[in-house]
Amino acid sequence: MLKLIPLLLITFIILGCNSATKKPAPARLNPARLNRVDSSFNKPVAETPVDTLFENRIFDSIFKIPQIKKSHDYIDSFTHHKRGIAMMVVQRPVSDSDYYIVQVGFNGDERFVTYYNFHIYRKGFKIEYLDPVTDSTINVNRWKE
Repeated sequence: MLKLIPLLLITFIILGCNSATKKPAPARLNPARLNRVDSSFNKPVAETPVDTLFENRIFDSIFKIPQIKKSHDYIDSFTHHKRGIAMMVVQRPVSDSDYYIVQVGFNGDERFVTYYNFHIYRKGFKIEYLDPVTDSTINVNRWKE
């Protein structure tokens, strides 16, 4: 009986180390075949018309807000001048809404950290800060104070 235990132990070690199944090589991603998705509608980008000139105007206007400049300087300093504030359109106007929702924050290696949310109305180009505590919008001029 004592001779059987070492024999079984050696057998398990040999069988455990000699796996006959090989894992298939991971498939390579072909960038041409990737389907980009618009985060706000979960539809392919080609189906969603994008007004990039208007969105650039939004980003420029948001960047002029003093709190955003301060956040940009802070991110710039702790990343050793490698990154700055990032902005992302998360919702574009659709039939039931007439505004854009823009998130402003830090775009790290692993995730996007939202610092501010803004509603930008297409008509009249009114920018409002979305206050997460009260879940209401505040005119950006009042929010600056």
